Amino acid sequence: MQKQFKSWWPLLLSVLLLGSRIGYAQNTELTRLALSLTEGLDSDSAKAFALFDWVTKHIAYDTHYKSIPSGFRRFRQPHQLPAEVLARKEAVCEGYSNLMVALGEAAGLQIVRIEGVGRAPSGPQEGVPHAWNAVKMGHLWYLMDATWGAGYSSGKRFVFDQDLRYFMARPGWFLRSHWPNDPK
Repeated sequence: MQKQFKSWWPLLLSVLLLGSRIGYAQNTELTRLALSLTEGLDSDSAKAFALFDWVTKHIAYDTHYKSIPSGFRRFRQPHQLPAEVLARKEAVCEGYSNLMVALGEAAGLQIVRIEGVGRAPSGPQEGVPHAWNAVKMGHLWYLMDATWGAGYSSGKRFVFDQDLRYFMARPGWFLRSHWPNDPK
């Protein structure tokens, strides 16, 4: 009996650990939302905007996450998987970018998550870890940041204040505050 357990437990463990991270767009609620938001839209840019618009108006930034000292954040990692972000209606940049990927894939877009450093004018000079997206429209890739496009924090409160400069952002302007880990 013990030999049988040893042979199948690594497979079971990997399915349990990785299963929720595979196939974002396979979640039916996410797929339904993406398809309803993009119904009747023909162009990739119209679809991408519909998704960006919805996310930046319905997902609040988790301001409580910011107040946890960085050394302790690893012990309180809120789940930033798309289905959980959708359920909580709250995320940090990882959750925003994951949700954009999930919705974009469900709507048939080529969209990726980019990790790097973000530096807001009022933030630390060296910046902080950040995530955003790029979406392919036609033959070109465009940058977008739903986190910064959704609004801002005022103390421990998030204020929705959509900023469309973060949708299809001009690269020269965007890269002043967003530094990708991988320069590709």
